[in-house]
Amino acid sequence: MPRTDENGRQLRALLDYLLDGQLTTKQMHEGLGISSSSYHRRIRDDDYPNADELHKIATRFHLSFTDLQVRLGFVTREDLEGYIASSRTSITAAPAGPATNVVS
Repeated sequence: MPRTDENGRQLRALLDYLLDGQLTTKQMHEGLGISSSSYHRRIRDDDYPNADELHKIATRFHLSFTDLQVRLGFVTREDLEGYIASSRTSITAAPAGPATNVVS
């Protein structure tokens, strides 16, 4: 069974919801960069969509890759919050001195 969101929607149904309309099969397989027959085989796989496919779809339809990852269970909101919190503490300050190449 392909991955689903928290409401049991598979990727295409989720995209229909997010984009407020019906997507065609052609739009989906073109967005993934694969043939129609490859698309129809792929959508039955347990690992559909994988991270690469999700990134292609997010880019093609101008959606947030991170949001799609959360919705389809690749990462949890808690994982992201923890990552953001830990990355803030690991960022070091720039050395003191005159600023160069600053764009304002």
